[in-house]
Amino acid sequence: MKRHLFVLITSLLILLTILATTAEAHPGARDELGGHFRNADCSYLLHDPTPLAKTAKTMDQLVSLIRQNNSNSKCATGFNASKIDLEGHTLSGNSASTPPASTPKTSTPKATVTKPAVTTAPALQMGHTYNATLVKCTDGDTANFNVNGKVYKTRFLFIDTPESTIEHEAFGKEASEFTCSYLKRGKITLETDGGSLYDKYGRLLAWVFVNGKLEQESVTEAGLVEDFYDYGTYKYEDRIRAAMDDAKENYRGMYASLKPKTAEASTTAEKSSDEEKKKEDQKDTSTVVKQEKKTEKKTEKKAQAPSATVKKEASKTESAKDEESGGSGTMIFGLFILIIVILFFLIPVIKRRPLIAHKMRSKKLIWNLVLGLIYCVFWFIILIIIIIELVHSFIKRK
Repeated sequence: MKRHLFVLITSLLILLTILATTAEAHPGARDELGGHFRNADCSYLLHDPTPLAKTAKTMDQLVSLIRQNNSNSKCATGFNASKIDLEGHTLSGNSASTPPASTPKTSTPKATVTKPAVTTAPALQMGHTYNATLVKCTDGDTANFNVNGKVYKTRFLFIDTPESTIEHEAFGKEASEFTCSYLKRGKITLETDGGSLYDKYGRLLAWVFVNGKLEQESVTEAGLVEDFYDYGTYKYEDRIRAAMDDAKENYRGMYASLKPKTAEASTTAEKSSDEEKKKEDQKDTSTVVKQEKKTEKKTEKKAQAPSATVKKEASKTESAKDEESGGSGTMIFGLFILIIVILFFLIPVIKRRPLIAHKMRSKKLIWNLVLGLIYCVFWFIILIIIIIELVHSFIKRK
């Protein structure tokens, strides 16, 4: 029983020591001032003061800077100056100083080692303007600038352009190209404004001027700003909102899709009507040219018409003469044949002598039949020829 009690007490002691060590531990992530909160008692430990922390002359100013630049909202709620541990550092307006090192009891002097003075860039202050040079352009609303020998990653105040680095949003590339080219046009000036110098990511917040022109206003007028981040009152906020209204009214950049379709239809209708008018004018000119050509051809035909009519009349007269001559020839031939038939068959005796055909008879019956058949065929052939010739001559006369 005593053994079990000893083991229990020992484990409790080990657990208490572990809890004590974890309570004293902290994440170690420092903020813009060079310190952090200790989660056990929400004390603020200022390990290595940055230029921003050195701008605080009193403890109250340091408290306000800690509240602005530290993301630990849990410890910042009930935070006051009594919970700040300067760890031997002093403020410029505080009478307390770092405790001096203990002097040796011996009076023998020691050689003093002089350390070179470290020059640090002066800290930026709210509501001031600073000359800057471009180091790197990131996207439409972020860039790195060198101010007084120190590089600041700067977030442009108030505007929010589409992403083009990690995410590729619509018009993100256009916004990035616009800003990067704009920053190379001349002298750059940064102006701090608002309630804080830095955002929660440690980026400097500033208005950006190039040759005296506000970049945020120019990129907004181009229709490449999709939204605003409004966390307070800003100096040039009204100018940016007016630029946004102008971009939407004139359908620039990403707001071109807001243009009503009726306006597009009217413009296309006007273009089509203009094209139709041009086509009609061309048709009118072509018809005039065609009419002129037709009149020219008609005049030429009229000039040539007399000769053609003369030729036609001459040809008609010749054909008529040929028909008349042909018709008269056929009539004469038909009459001649008719006379021969009459003389050969109908007149039995000339000068009391019989014709040769009447003497052509035989005592045999067969030959008489053959001769009679020949006479009949000959007679009918001649009769058919005469009838055809008469009909032909009658038709030609009509």
